[in-house]
Amino acid sequence: MRSILGGVLGTVKRAELHPGTGAGRLHPPRFRQEARRRGPTAGDRVARNRSGGPAVGTNRPRWSGGRRNRMSDPSPLHVSCFGRTVTGKVRTNNEDMLWVGRVGDAEVHAGDGQTDGTTAFPGILLAVADGMGGALAGEVASRLAVETLADEMGRLAQSHAAVPPKHSHYGPIGSAAVLAANARIRSEGEGDASRRGMGTTLTTAWIVGGAAEVFQVGDSRAYLFRDGSLEQLTKDQSLVGKLVEDGILSEEEAERVAGRHIILQALGSEEALESVHRSVALKTGDTLMLCTDGLSGLVRNPALEAELRRGGALDALCARLIGLAEAEGGTDNITVLLARVG
Repeated sequence: MRSILGGVLGTVKRAELHPGTGAGRLHPPRFRQEARRRGPTAGDRVARNRSGGPAVGTNRPRWSGGRRNRMSDPSPLHVSCFGRTVTGKVRTNNEDMLWVGRVGDAEVHAGDGQTDGTTAFPGILLAVADGMGGALAGEVASRLAVETLADEMGRLAQSHAAVPPKHSHYGPIGSAAVLAANARIRSEGEGDASRRGMGTTLTTAWIVGGAAEVFQVGDSRAYLFRDGSLEQLTKDQSLVGKLVEDGILSEEEAERVAGRHIILQALGSEEALESVHRSVALKTGDTLMLCTDGLSGLVRNPALEAELRRGGALDALCARLIGLAEAEGGTDNITVLLARVG
């Protein structure tokens, strides 16, 4: 397997992996972003911003309502959400963070939470982030990511208070919020030497109207459980994920290969960010799941599907899913966020 990985690394424009330091760089032709070996050490670096970034506000405006555009927003659905993050059995600190709440709700804060309501505009925001950067910088990056995302989504929603946007505008709105989070992390890293090089993954689902607008940077995942079957909505933006996508590695080989945690891009990168967006129509009975690789890296999809089939209250289901990862060693922080329609 090492020879296959080495052969592929030889095809990219530049690869500099430094075992023992945790530092790593990879510039594959497709993404042209910095790859990073994630972990708890200070050597795990994300490239520093050279060009700076726009200032991002930190106050979330409270949503004040507004006239609903019935031509652009399908009949709202009812959604119940619950999310939890734990340190796991090996790490001493938790660099994961999550967000769950209605867009623009000033009472919502980062961390474990739940919400219950309709998907009428401005909708419900779910997000998970897996930080990196050494010391406490990873914790800072993941918190900044979800908080800035929520701030920006609230601001953008408020700007559309009079007439909610059409569905075709949801993608640009969500992408702009992700870029704002990226700029905030880069700015904070440049202003504080102890946080320089910090970064984070970010996977978010903006549930609005009749769909979930999913955005991803990194390898935290989004799934859809429907009619007893689990579908992975995102593709890991990682070196190994790219090898699987290109048919060079099988799923089984990918689970054993070294370098599974090298990701191709993250918030905080100095490179141009490519946030992947997917719109997923929802129906009653669906369950969305967002998670970091503390779950998906240890528990295979068939086991996740089997647990979701058992159903039950969302808090109990969330605890059981976390328990699956802990039973496999709990070697990383574990974050699970569930949203059930109906």
